[in-house]
Amino acid sequence: MVEKITNFFNAFKSIFIGMGIGLKYFFRPAVTMQYPDQRWRLPERYRGALKLKNVMGETELEYLKAEFRDYNFLVNEKLNEDKLAPCTSSCPANVDVRGQNALIAEGNYEEAYLLVRERNLYPAVLGRICHHPCETACKRNYYDENISIRVLHRVIAEAYFKNRQRATGNREQGKKYRKVGVIGSGPSGVAAAYDLTKSGYQVTVFEKHRSAGGQLYTTIPKYRLPREILAQEVNELAKSGFEIKTGIEIGKDISFNELRRKYDALLIAAGLQVSRSLPIPGAEFKGILLALPFLYATNFGEKTDLGKRVIVIGGGNVAVDVARSALRLGAKEVKMVCLEARNEMPAYSWEIEEALEEGIEISCSWGPKRFIAGKNKLVAGLEVKQCSRVFDEQGRFNPAFCEEVTTTIQGDTVIIAIGQAPDLSFLKDTGVELTERGQIVFDKITQETSLSGVFVSGEVVTGPGSAVGSIASGHQAAISIERYLRGEDLKANRLPPVGLTYQYPPVDLISLEEERLRKEMPLLSPKIRKNNFAEIEKTLPPDLALSEAERCLRCHSWICVGCRFCERTCPVYAIHVERTPAGDPERKVTIYDLDLSKCMFCGLCTEQCPTKTLVMSKEYEIGEYKQEKLLYDKEKMLR
Repeated sequence: MVEKITNFFNAFKSIFIGMGIGLKYFFRPAVTMQYPDQRWRLPERYRGALKLKNVMGETELEYLKAEFRDYNFLVNEKLNEDKLAPCTSSCPANVDVRGQNALIAEGNYEEAYLLVRERNLYPAVLGRICHHPCETACKRNYYDENISIRVLHRVIAEAYFKNRQRATGNREQGKKYRKVGVIGSGPSGVAAAYDLTKSGYQVTVFEKHRSAGGQLYTTIPKYRLPREILAQEVNELAKSGFEIKTGIEIGKDISFNELRRKYDALLIAAGLQVSRSLPIPGAEFKGILLALPFLYATNFGEKTDLGKRVIVIGGGNVAVDVARSALRLGAKEVKMVCLEARNEMPAYSWEIEEALEEGIEISCSWGPKRFIAGKNKLVAGLEVKQCSRVFDEQGRFNPAFCEEVTTTIQGDTVIIAIGQAPDLSFLKDTGVELTERGQIVFDKITQETSLSGVFVSGEVVTGPGSAVGSIASGHQAAISIERYLRGEDLKANRLPPVGLTYQYPPVDLISLEEERLRKEMPLLSPKIRKNNFAEIEKTLPPDLALSEAERCLRCHSWICVGCRFCERTCPVYAIHVERTPAGDPERKVTIYDLDLSKCMFCGLCTEQCPTKTLVMSKEYEIGEYKQEKLLYDKEKMLR
């Protein structure tokens, strides 16, 4: 009998165990249980329901702020996190353009100026003359037209200087009792001086001309950069505590070796001060001028008799400045001659277009053969030969000519603008090593010369370039100088600035709404501007500046700005986005709706998102009994 009862309970033992397990999990939340080999391993490109990381109005934009010694680490970190905007990564100084535009859109013009100035240094100056690679990289090029970033630099500078009470006050400096001498007050030298002064060092800048600014002061024509604008920003920067001694030429008024004895570190930022000439027959004739002395004389009112016809040799930006200045000095006919074809000219395209608008003729693919003599050894023209190529198969400058194909250009004055070189005569017998071509030998990472504690920056070593490029070089030199003064390794844990380039396919702008198009800085008409040295660009009105800043997409910020490119892209109209109207300082996304019942999970919207905030989730167990529960609002999109 006992055996029968035992067998009965053994038979139902498994049933009781199962009931016990069921009761154990009865009051727990339901889950799907799978064996490990049955679990679905999601592929990397799996497309689940859409979601947003952040939206404007609920998440604050992160600005790029760091001490100069740490800034490269910050931008490289953001690049690795995919949080660095293309405009910033293409700028030689890695200026926080995205932050500038966001602050302008909020009405914080002066804060925007201070943010930009930490890297750009001269927002008012570069707002007029910068070659703006940031605009080429601007991601709006992919959708419609880029942001007028350079123009907005000028706008924030004008707003900043209207309120003098907010100008930078004098700081208590010299706490570290270490002294740095800077040779040259151009963009590169002043950038290094500004950084080192903020770090507490006593910095003195030496400038041989009567005012600071380097080539910005001596050779940039006044119609592009008024002198008072440059002086205003240089003086403002000097209030941080560094001293500028003008009218002192190194090697003449004070020797380089004497500077070494007086200062703990030196920076050579002397720029390119010598114009290159042409060793061709007739170079000794009168009436043949060099570009830099001509521009200097023009800027400071020195009389120059050009005659009626002027020939300018060269195809770069300096050559264009020379040609346009000659026109303003009264020349009736100005012709440029260059080796390069039109699409190869090193001058910026907009400079060339403005020169052509003013009536300047450009003869491309011609090289100078000899100067033609007139009466009393005065130049009467230029014989040129056809240039069949400028660069060889390896991309090196190696022009080839058709010697038998020549022509003659008549002219009363010829101005040579084929390049510049540094004047390093003050380094004779100093121990600073030079190459056979007379260039300074330096470390490309630390920018230190062969002499310990002597550094270089700017065009004196990089060659002709941009003002913002020189500023970037000055920032890097400041890092090395501070490390040297601290006794630290100049190369350890060193990161370069981020330098990327971008290209976008052309966009058809005909059918686009007006608010999506770029706001251009108005120019004086060619007929008016070519007769004087008045500034050719006018100021962008405040309302247009605000709407232009609001066009910024805040790319790679991971914050939705309500641009609606996802809505425009969706083939089934599953997305609806709204934000506050233009001009509202409290900018935010008010509506972001997704109809998941329509969504095809194609992912086109995420590919269009410029901020990288709209992503496909990894959710794959979404099931609802009612269709209205598949309507996701902004709150649910932020899940």
